[in-house]
Amino acid sequence: AAVTATPDAPPPSAADKVTKGELDDVTNLVFRARDEVDRVRDAMRRTYQLNTPELTPKFKQLLEDIEKAPGKKHKLEDFAGRHFLPVTKGTFRRKSVAGADLVKHKKKPLKFPLLKDVNADKEASAVAMEVQRLVRQFCDGPDAGAPAYLQTIIGHGLGARGPLSIEIYAQALQHGNGNADDKSAQHAWHLLAACCAHFVPRPDEFVPPLLDYLVVSARAAKPAWLAPCAKFCLQVFQRTFLYGDRMSAPSAREVEALRKREPMQIPVM
Repeated sequence: AAVTATPDAPPPSAADKVTKGELDDVTNLVFRARDEVDRVRDAMRRTYQLNTPELTPKFKQLLEDIEKAPGKKHKLEDFAGRHFLPVTKGTFRRKSVAGADLVKHKKKPLKFPLLKDVNADKEASAVAMEVQRLVRQFCDGPDAGAPAYLQTIIGHGLGARGPLSIEIYAQALQHGNGNADDKSAQHAWHLLAACCAHFVPRPDEFVPPLLDYLVVSARAAKPAWLAPCAKFCLQVFQRTFLYGDRMSAPSAREVEALRKREPMQIPVM
């Protein structure tokens, strides 16, 4: 039988060549697809809880003890007194600010990180101050509540090591605690809910005062929105503590679902 030779393929024309911009676009699509796969996998793991693990007995006992006597043994202000940077006030006889004041909302942005350990680490300190800028923009800026600010903050939290993760929680807590601006306070709690839903603060020493603060807030009578929001934070934090940190920051749809305190439903084909 005769063999037919296959002609060589013509050399690529200029129109067939891939530009750097097109290559960057493809790369971005690949990363976005990977993040979406992570998000769907995480949603399936949380939704279809086959062989569901349980919270450790230690965690259960801690939560039970706090619910029996909230605001007693694991107060947030006690943690602040031990781990926050000391602050003084007054002109002549300067006095140290008590832990209860350290965790209250401040009208002016922070000049330094809240935690001593974060302040002592140059790289972590820089991230903490960037988070503070984003917290102020998300809670008080002209486009307050914009998902991009929250997504960036959560991204920092997911990549945080050591006390920096506590710093991010603490900044959200402080901005919402005693904030006279109701709208700003709600944004701060929205941010706190996102933190609870995405990553656990480490080391674990911060977990008891965080739970205590949430339990106390869940029993508050005023403002009317506070108790439901605190209960939602408790719910999603237990889920995160159980299953571990998320792999990526929330999408815009997930940010909206968190704001409405709704479960995020992702269809699985």
